[in-house]
Amino acid sequence: MFNSISRRLMLAFAAFTLGLSLWFGLLVMAAAYTVEDSFFYRELRAEAKRLDDAHAASGKWAAPAKPWMSLHEAASTLPKDILDARQAEPHRREFTGQAGRHYHLHELRRGAAYPVLLAEVSQQLVVRPVRNELLAWLGAWVLATFVAALVLAAWLARRLSQPLQSLAAAVEKLEPQHLSGALPLPHTQRADEVGTLARTLGALAQRVQAFAQREQRFTRDASHELRTPLAVMRMSLEPVVSGAAAALSARDAESLYSNVLLMQDAAAMLLMLARNEREAASQDASAEVLPLVEQWVLAHEAWLSRKGLSVVCKLQSREGPRWPLPKAVAQTLLSNLLNNAVQHGSCASPITIDLEQGHVRVTNACVANPAAASGGTGMGFSIVERLLQAYAGKLEFMRTEAQARVKLVFA
Repeated sequence: MFNSISRRLMLAFAAFTLGLSLWFGLLVMAAAYTVEDSFFYRELRAEAKRLDDAHAASGKWAAPAKPWMSLHEAASTLPKDILDARQAEPHRREFTGQAGRHYHLHELRRGAAYPVLLAEVSQQLVVRPVRNELLAWLGAWVLATFVAALVLAAWLARRLSQPLQSLAAAVEKLEPQHLSGALPLPHTQRADEVGTLARTLGALAQRVQAFAQREQRFTRDASHELRTPLAVMRMSLEPVVSGAAAALSARDAESLYSNVLLMQDAAAMLLMLARNEREAASQDASAEVLPLVEQWVLAHEAWLSRKGLSVVCKLQSREGPRWPLPKAVAQTLLSNLLNNAVQHGSCASPITIDLEQGHVRVTNACVANPAAASGGTGMGFSIVERLLQAYAGKLEFMRTEAQARVKLVFA
């Protein structure tokens, strides 16, 4: 029943108002009785002083001047309806008698039980005769305050819950394929907690859609980039498996080796794309290009020899060009560019790595029929471009009949 925020807010307002009103009513009644009792005690002290002065002058106790007061020098003269209470509680100062009588007592000698000045104040009471009217007035005041608090709580609960309900409806209407549209502006432009929640949900929706898009691209790219190398490897191995050939030919072995390298780089690139860009950007975003080139050449020396290709690196020193990329990303990109150059290149001229206007460029000679020279298409440049976009970079590609040039440009 009290699960909704509106009901909880109304219940809290109602409980607070009721508790505060009851406490206020209790204080009002206590203050009224305290003021009334203080009046009687003041009258008793004044009469006690007058009697004490008269006793000091004459040696006898005089009768009280107030008709509702009486002097008692011994317990035997006290009214019977308070005598037992007085004996049970010698220090008690207020007593309730029979037939509606009410007494206040004052000792004339401090530390002595008698004589005492007794006031029967039932006819002088002010609060008790109007107590019912006072309680009725307090009850009406509590009820009015309680109703006002409920109205205020209902209004405030509506003001608070309506934006949340509207936001929930907007979130419910979001389609998985259109999460990037975020949430309506009236929600995200609010300066309160609802606006903060709307902006957070909108950012979360965009991250979810980005994640879903990365997953979709990963599936599509993996299917595109790995299908061709696997098909080539299968065709190369089928004669051996079926018994039509005793062993792999040198050409088939070279094709298998090159396609294994392509699949290795494709898997590395696809996994890099599938990662969250924030995680990638949090790494050390600075990589030296020359050491990466040297590592790739040493790792692929046998492949280059079989292809009859060489690599000429014109980068001057190890402190030369740097890419604003994490080392793993830079290594994957460079490996992709050089693998494509080997896969599609010709041994007519070496693969050249140099600088053009401060940007690293890879140049290789082109073959007349690229498809016949390679067992696959290699890593698609569109995938490389998507990876570069996460680091404010772009890929520039130029191809002629004789050469192919690829340049990585960073802002």
